[in-house]
Amino acid sequence: MKIIKLVAAILIFIISALPLYSQSRKVRKAIKKSEKAEENTEKTFNKSREKAIKHRYDIQTKEVQKRMKESKKKADKYYKRSR
Repeated sequence: MKIIKLVAAILIFIISALPLYSQSRKVRKAIKKSEKAEENTEKTFNKSREKAIKHRYDIQTKEVQKRMKESKKKADKYYKRSR
């Protein structure tokens, strides 16, 4: 009886694992390529966002930069506390 259950379990495992390996190489390659493109898009967006934030800070006067820095510290403090 135990042997029959073991064989049944192995068959169920093999049948459930077959769809994972049924994708062709082209499909896997295309999926990987699209994931990489999405990652690059996200990196580019984050870089441009950081650059824009730095530019907005740099064009301000010294007094405003000081207030911005204090405001950022205060916001970071509250953000850490709420997490």
